[in-house]
Amino acid sequence: MQYLHPPKSQDDFVFSKPLVVGVTGGSCSGKTQLCVKIRDALLKQDQSLKVFIVSQNQFYFPELKEYSERDSVNYDHPDSFDHDKLAQALKDMKQGKQVTIRRSSSAPFTETQEIEDECVKDADVVFVKGIMTWYSPDVRELMDMKVFVDIDSDVMLSQRVTRDFRQDRDLRDILTYYLEYAKTGYQDFTLPLKKYADVIVPRGAENTVAIDLMVKFVSTSLRSPVSQSKKIVSIKPAVLEATVEYDE
Repeated sequence: MQYLHPPKSQDDFVFSKPLVVGVTGGSCSGKTQLCVKIRDALLKQDQSLKVFIVSQNQFYFPELKEYSERDSVNYDHPDSFDHDKLAQALKDMKQGKQVTIRRSSSAPFTETQEIEDECVKDADVVFVKGIMTWYSPDVRELMDMKVFVDIDSDVMLSQRVTRDFRQDRDLRDILTYYLEYAKTGYQDFTLPLKKYADVIVPRGAENTVAIDLMVKFVSTSLRSPVSQSKKIVSIKPAVLEATVEYDE
């Protein structure tokens, strides 16, 4: 069963552009695929939209790169992230400033290291994805919608093994890191964040019903009247007042 309810409160949904959507969940839960599907659906409706996807991996502390072995660093602990830097980046976006998201040389995965620096300016929607995206209360407060991707742990482990195999990592190293750090980090830090979620998405990017509802909500938000002076948008969040049941 999936529960969808209005962000913030039952009152008018008010946000300052850009609309910031935080997407969190365990490692290899399909956060990136979910963000991409929502982004692509939004752009299909309106190609003029500026939609950005930002990874929390870009906010690892630079000091982590000083370690020569990836497994000697616990990347699945909140202390590994510069939450203050992420919060400041979101504040600057909300103020209309240009923000450069630097490529992280300390991020643990090759696929992230290959991402080039990206400048975010005049964005309509910004997705921020990561394993502990809104762990910090300051960051959480800046997010207009919080989405938790809820995937079975065995599925996440299977996808993690597949991904790390592609990076020529040894199976023993993969499982050792998972058992010592990733599993504990998910249980202790990521899973408790579910209570703050506005939207819980079972099966991640495969859940087309949830994706369609979120696309509709974001589209409705962006089409609402905007105050040019303050860039404030106010809508009734009725589109998310729904409970969707699935036969498993």
